[in-house]
Amino acid sequence: MDKKEFKKLAKKRGIPNFLYNLEGTGRDDERFNIVFDNGKWNVYYSERGCKTIDKFFDTEDEALRYMLSELSDYKRGKFIFGLSIIKENGIVQFPKQAIEEYKITVDKKVYLFTGSKITGGFCVTRKGLFEPSKLGKILTDTPELLNYTSKSGEFIKYKGRSYCWVDITDEGQIKLTEDMMKFLNIKPGMPLLSIRSSNIAFTMGAKGPLLEKSRNYKGKIPLF
Repeated sequence: MDKKEFKKLAKKRGIPNFLYNLEGTGRDDERFNIVFDNGKWNVYYSERGCKTIDKFFDTEDEALRYMLSELSDYKRGKFIFGLSIIKENGIVQFPKQAIEEYKITVDKKVYLFTGSKITGGFCVTRKGLFEPSKLGKILTDTPELLNYTSKSGEFIKYKGRSYCWVDITDEGQIKLTEDMMKFLNIKPGMPLLSIRSSNIAFTMGAKGPLLEKSRNYKGKIPLF
């Protein structure tokens, strides 16, 4: 398989081209990328400048087949957990599949951080996933987040994004205050599309191509 064939198959499978970058130049954040590096083909998923998926292959064919397999999960709905409606009191119920996959309630608290310019909304993780990851330095550099000593829901800016912590119930619910919603540019009644964005966090997207695609999807997307 070469890049021309990859594009043809990706289009046939309904995979949006904004989910991958084959050129090795331009934007690489929040998408799969492929580059030739030191005699190997590197497939990676970049998130806030860090590679949360980082695999090497001997041939371009192997690398492209791997990337196509990962991206094909999108077509099967594997990247989409469901739609969560922000309640009038600011309560957000996370989809059951996201709760189970990320074990998001076990720490009793979660970290929220601002989403990308494309999807908006916010991303969700927990200390047990965040701290040991390649992005753990964010917590090391912000002990008030690491130790939950900042005010719940108070966003702290760090290198282009803002982070906070909030309590989460055993049922997988969080409560957004008016100030938090204003900061995130969301409001009660809005649908948030729950998307698997990496192995350490999922996104609650408020806008963008994926949300538009979900509105035109003929199948059933779980609603929470």
